[in-house]
Amino acid sequence: MNNAGKGMIGCGALLLGLCGLAVLFFGFHVFIDPRGGISDDEAMPGFLGGILCGFVNFFVIAVGIFLATRKAEAASGGSAPGVPGGAAPKPFPMHFVSGCGALLLLTLSCVPLGVGAMFWQDADRYDRYAEEDRREGRDDPYFGASHYERRAEEYRNYTAGGCCCASFLLLVGLGAIGGTVRLAQKHRAAVASG
Repeated sequence: MNNAGKGMIGCGALLLGLCGLAVLFFGFHVFIDPRGGISDDEAMPGFLGGILCGFVNFFVIAVGIFLATRKAEAASGGSAPGVPGGAAPKPFPMHFVSGCGALLLLTLSCVPLGVGAMFWQDADRYDRYAEEDRREGRDDPYFGASHYERRAEEYRNYTAGGCCCASFLLLVGLGAIGGTVRLAQKHRAAVASG
């Protein structure tokens, strides 16, 4: 098995394990404990995002297996193993590992965006409640218009936090893509010179 295939399979398997833990955690709050500390509505974006990341990691593993089997078939058609004077081993392709990390970061940036959209809808709902209570003259500090306005502001802050988190993950993912391109260029130069 060549280094590229090993790198992609190992990285994909590690990320798939992390996504599996996230799916189990959020799935527990969606299906088993929907009214616990984290409600099912709050946990659903994380559950769906974990499944999406899992599919991406399955694709990474499949590509790694394809590269490994293709390189193994090409190597079996060359010189016999153990013959002295063979080609030197290629350097480890770090650009595959950084590429997998960049792909995961870009995929994970969708999760806080989805959560932020959900919180924005909640803020709109509380704004409607507050408007209805003000029209009907109800302004109880615990259940009236003031309470709903505070809740709407709280959910708008959550939305801003989700957008900031998504922007951070997106910027780091784009930076990782740039680093992946640089590592790929260095790897290609090292292979060509070796």
